Amino acid sequence: MSWVAIGKMGTPATAGLDPVHFRALITDSLDGQGVIKFNQDLALEELTNSSLLVNARIFLKELSPLGGIKATTQGNLLRKFVMQMVDAMVWPDGYVEDLRWVNKVLNEIDVYPLHVIRVLLELAGLIHKVKGTFRVKAKHKQLLKDDSAGELYALLFKAHFNKFNLAYLDRVPGVPLFQHSIAYPLFMLLKIADAWHRPEELAPRLLLPQVMAEIPSNSYRDLGPSIVQSRLIKPLVSFGLLEEREVRSEWEDVDFARQRIRLYTRKRKGGNLEADWVDMTDDLTAILREHRKSAANEWGFVRLNKVLGYLEPFCVFRGIAATQSGPRRPLNPEHSGHPFRSNPAT
Repeated sequence: MSWVAIGKMGTPATAGLDPVHFRALITDSLDGQGVIKFNQDLALEELTNSSLLVNARIFLKELSPLGGIKATTQGNLLRKFVMQMVDAMVWPDGYVEDLRWVNKVLNEIDVYPLHVIRVLLELAGLIHKVKGTFRVKAKHKQLLKDDSAGELYALLFKAHFNKFNLAYLDRVPGVPLFQHSIAYPLFMLLKIADAWHRPEELAPRLLLPQVMAEIPSNSYRDLGPSIVQSRLIKPLVSFGLLEEREVRSEWEDVDFARQRIRLYTRKRKGGNLEADWVDMTDDLTAILREHRKSAANEWGFVRLNKVLGYLEPFCVFRGIAATQSGPRRPLNPEHSGHPFRSNPAT
């Protein structure tokens, strides 16, 4: 497959780059040796908007003094530690209350953001299982220090987009090229996301034609924007590199306790927006409850976080005229049901 054949220099398909620069961009494996250079010297105060970093540090600081905690037979966190993390971590308003209302007991997989953090820490090599016990690796304990926050942040970022199977976030099968060329949408965000945008507006400009060709067809919805939102935008929000502006939380319109949903219409006299509460069936209630487990936040618009200077203090796209990437590994389809990538770049 020829990547540089998709457009001439200066066209949107090649991000305005010549073929050599473009190929170096889309084959960057985020190892810090290619186009994207990571600033590991950011202070903790500059990273407070990253809920993922904040919660990962809480996880590690709670686990480290324990000397390890037993894993379940399925390899997950014990319920006691899950409850400990639910109480200690930072969550969106109302998230914990909804979790406890929906679930009588909380397993790791019920608290999906916690599950993702645990998997990510394992993929980043920060924790490991020894004889069925989760432990913080001794060589990485120095990363718990406040002055090492930037180094920990960069390690988590690289592990998330390189080693973590992004398809696990939405269960849409395949589309491995999206993750293999993840540097392209990161670069494009610097060019187009300096103002507020709806995520679905950004999607067409962040997907290469080859990636779009891999996206499975769906008669109910366009999966392209969904993939961009679940695999790129939501993770970048959790890293604090995108900021969100909420319009109105969709969950305010769902009353699980009374099993009803609020629906809006303008098809009444005067054309004003009016709402009515409508009873939900048991099936719809169950579907929305399941969806709510992984929907930690809802927002209407996103833009690059100006606090971090539009990504640039962290992700720096340097001149690449002399950069030549080696041959890429074969692109194996990613199984959407497993969080570990089958073929991460090294």
